[in-house]
Amino acid sequence: MKQIEVVIEPQYGKWVYYPACSDAKVFAEIAGTKTLTDATLVQIKKLGYDIKASAKSLDELVNSLVR
Repeated sequence: MKQIEVVIEPQYGKWVYYPACSDAKVFAEIAGTKTLTDATLVQIKKLGYDIKASAKSLDELVNSLVR
């Protein structure tokens, strides 16, 4: 099965999904965005892709929320 990778980061109180592989970057380009939205990820799933999500370490996440 096809798979894309994204990195989840908090931004202004919301979670955003940054493309982390070439296919994910192409989808963001098609969508005209730097990140992938929930709606875009749903459409990508409909195309048969699995989505592998990873996050920064807990320390990095907490520090980015405190800024």
